[in-house]
Amino acid sequence: MLFIVVVGNALHQIISMPIIAEMRKNAMPSVYRRRLGVSVFSVLLVMVTLIAFGSLNLARHITSNGSRYIPEETMDAYRWIDCNLPNKAEVATLDWEDITLLPIFTNVNLVVGHSIIDGRKSSDELKRFINIWKFLGYNRLQFEQMIELGTASTSILFQVTSRINPPCLPKEQFEASQFMMGILYWPHVNKIGNITIAEGGVKGKITPEFRLFVMNLYDSTMDPDVIRKYKIQYIIMSSKQVALLGNPKGMKLLYKTKTRSIFSLPTLQVMKTFNKPC
Repeated sequence: MLFIVVVGNALHQIISMPIIAEMRKNAMPSVYRRRLGVSVFSVLLVMVTLIAFGSLNLARHITSNGSRYIPEETMDAYRWIDCNLPNKAEVATLDWEDITLLPIFTNVNLVVGHSIIDGRKSSDELKRFINIWKFLGYNRLQFEQMIELGTASTSILFQVTSRINPPCLPKEQFEASQFMMGILYWPHVNKIGNITIAEGGVKGKITPEFRLFVMNLYDSTMDPDVIRKYKIQYIIMSSKQVALLGNPKGMKLLYKTKTRSIFSLPTLQVMKTFNKPC
């Protein structure tokens, strides 16, 4: 729109110059003046149409996949967390929106996060993920299905068209792709230890060796005192997670919106930081 205004104003200034006006009047036949006017109008109409099409296309994708939209109820939860939880509090969540957005909108530490941001090894991040997964109540079959969907779901996000219009992945595929990229950092890192995660590049499949490794790790990983091990103080769950899994064991509800529930250890009190503009 700014481009249209600038170009339109420049054309108006040029056409309005006395010398140009005189030349148009004396040297340019009326038929050519009309053609020039129609041409200028057509160019401006095309530019307006292109901008309108781009805006409508953006609105359509916002509506369809929500990748550029944060519900107000979710933002209310983030504001409450930032204003009421202690600075650098240890927070556990397996919701990928929260894993992505909590570091942006709050000042808490994530027990499980993107390995490249947390600075932890993928093997450590994987163990943390499995421990929290089991603690919240997800089961082995759900984990195995996520692993199976991982590479195919991630490959969709690396399609050229997805750079402009991110695809709207079903919930299971989205979570599988985020697990692959956030926890394992695949395809940028293709091995854990000496075990190849997948073969065939971005469109590859999980190797049998990695599938066996990760499922054995799942079966052998369950710390009975996961809260103490990772110093978890708070747990954040989406409304869909709570509906599916119930409230986390041994935790009390502190705050709830339509989209998020925030739980804490029974012994912890909310520490409101009055110096923050809430």
